[in-house]
Amino acid sequence: MEQKGVQSLLISGLCALCLCLPHEYHFVTEPKTWAEAQRYCRDRHTDLATVESMADTASLLSALGLSHDGRAWIGLEMGGVPKWKWSLYREGDTILWSTGGFPGFEHCVVMHSDGEAHSYYCDARFPSVCYNEASQSYALVPEVMSWWEAQRYCRDNHTDLASVTNDAQKSAVVEAAQDHYVWTGLFRDSWAWSNQSPSSFRQWAEPQAPVEPNTCAATSVVHSGKWEPWPCSTSLPFLCYGASRGKLFLGKMKILTDSDLTDHVVSDRLLQQINQIIANQGLSDYKLRWSVQPKISLEKEEVKKEEPGFCGA
Repeated sequence: MEQKGVQSLLISGLCALCLCLPHEYHFVTEPKTWAEAQRYCRDRHTDLATVESMADTASLLSALGLSHDGRAWIGLEMGGVPKWKWSLYREGDTILWSTGGFPGFEHCVVMHSDGEAHSYYCDARFPSVCYNEASQSYALVPEVMSWWEAQRYCRDNHTDLASVTNDAQKSAVVEAAQDHYVWTGLFRDSWAWSNQSPSSFRQWAEPQAPVEPNTCAATSVVHSGKWEPWPCSTSLPFLCYGASRGKLFLGKMKILTDSDLTDHVVSDRLLQQINQIIANQGLSDYKLRWSVQPKISLEKEEVKKEEPGFCGA
């Protein structure tokens, strides 16, 4: 019973912390090459901007402001061995099929209603299956499109192209496919994030043909935050992420639990996981301190639940 209490404590604590931590982008107007911008961001913040979702794209545009109408470097660079990725990035997602048999020159994957997958050129035209996260549903789009067009359609009208990471998802896509070959969200590229993030989120303004080495990605205000490839030697403004060096951020986390937080085994385990979450948010040079309050009764706990949380205070 005590172990269950500890697990509940860890989960609630981590969720509260994730909601409180800010995700900061910083726009630097001074033009620099991509490598110069990377050094600047690492010296003064955390790194060049990593963009992992449509929500991040909105935050990025907000950081750019209304006065900037051009391009700005983000932390994506061409290089490395091509890797298979899902359009809808989720940490820990796997690929259900073996990709060893996919040819090296075809970079997008279709699936048939028999469950078999095949790689094709991304500009080939097929129907597609979109995934809607809000309704947890899959929808066939019978209109034939290239992979890039299908990705854009699914993001505009649903959430993204369907991923197939387990048997349940495979069954759902098979049912939606209705005897068609359909685009899935699986693709391959050689782009890598400056901070080594495994994120496969891509938001290109135009379909990507093979590009030369020493090519980097810039976000474009004209294209609503979508990305363009540019020679890394080009001088552009840029976006950093992470808290400014020396900036003070104070946060509180209240935990109601029957577990004994004065037990060093419990508190140390929680502290390790909190430190990892903070590091993933791009924060550094911080200190954590425990302040354990006396236990309160269940009646008081019910009253406390109706009070605003610390994040909204």
